[in-house]
Order: sequence, then structure tokens, then C-alpha cells
Amino acid sequence: MGDTDNLKNYKQFKGTSPDGMLPGNESIDNYFTKNVSTTGKYDEIINKWVYKEGYKDIQFYDKTLKWDKKKLKEWIKNESDFRDSSHRKQKEEYENILIEWEQFHELMKEGKLKKNMVLHRSQEKLYMGNNPRPGDVVTLPSYRSTSISKEGMNYYKDNVKDWWDLYIYAPAGTKGVYISPKAINPEKNNKYIKQMETILGPDTKVEILEIKSYKREIYLKVVK
Repeated sequence: MGDTDNLKNYKQFKGTSPDGMLPGNESIDNYFTKNVSTTGKYDEIINKWVYKEGYKDIQFYDKTLKWDKKKLKEWIKNESDFRDSSHRKQKEEYENILIEWEQFHELMKEGKLKKNMVLHRSQEKLYMGNNPRPGDVVTLPSYRSTSISKEGMNYYKDNVKDWWDLYIYAPAGTKGVYISPKAINPEKNNKYIKQMETILGPDTKVEILEIKSYKREIYLKVVK
């Protein structure tokens, strides 16, 4: 790779134990300053807004409305094409949404990685700008969901072979929060039953280290 910078010192998890924990029952708190599963207030918010379609709404609030409360109130009041009953409920309870989304934003500002780690993500397209090359520094859009294990990434994409696999070298201090694990379908992968999801902070900047188009892999390093 173009930047070797002791990349071998980045922790890589091949998978989880049969019950979805880290190998050797190591504590996830060794790697993250914020573990959502240990904070009741945040755990409830994450379950409501991240594990479901609400994740896209938070991205919309971040990228389009720039965390502007006035704009959010206007959007909720004026939005007529709600996708389902839960969104109609949002229209009636926008003040609660404001509180919860601000708490989510607060959580993401506080969370950091304690150690160098390799995070994984799979997506349909690169979304790295036009003609991306090694050495380019790009900004990942909004919050990015990743996994601390490659197996978790493969589950997320359901083994679709033409998606791009992202290998993200995230040094200690990178803004990110560990999300309490969600069960993987045991019928598809009973060896790694949990995804071990991590959300990177908004507007994380990464340097492109290497692009392997023939394998649809890209290697990145967080620089901010």
C-alpha cells in the first residue's frame, strides 16, 4: 500500500465468539470510549433511530438540514409523504425527535476509538468522487455504519459479490461509537451471530491507500 505507517499495528477481528462476543471474552470497552449497550438513554435512542429506517432520517438531518432545529420543525410539519405510520407519529411528536436526535448527535461527538482498529464496510458503489486515486483525501458522507469484523460486513451485504468492500484503518482517537451487537441470521451464518457494528462520526476524512478494482476492494485510512 502507498502508506504502510505501521498498519500491522491495527487490530483486526476475524469474527466473534459463538455467542457474538469478542474472542476470549475480551471487553469491547477496551476499544471504545462509548459503548451504547452500557448507557440506557443512548441505547434506547440507537434502537429507535439506527437499527431501523430512522438512520436515513438522521443522515438527512445532518447533511441537508445541518442540525438546524428550525428547519427540522418546518420539514416535519410540511412533510406529507410519510413512508409509514411511524413517520406520521413523528409529525405529531417532533419535539421528542428534536431531543432524541440532539442526544444522538451528542453521543457521536463524545465517542472515540481507544486503539488502532480496522473497520469494515460494504456498499454498492464507491462514492469517493470522480476518478478516485491513492493519495486522495475524501470525506465520508454523514455517519457511516461499519463492522469491526469482516464477517459482519459480509452479512450486511448478504454476500453480494459485486459490492465494494471498504477496509478502513482507523487510528486511536477516531470519532466513533460502538453499537450494541445485533443478531445475525443463524441460518446464514451461525458461527458469527452478531455484526458488532460501529458508527463513525460525521464527515470523517479518509485517505485512499489502495484500490483493487479487480477485487472490488478499497483501503482507506482515517486522517480526521
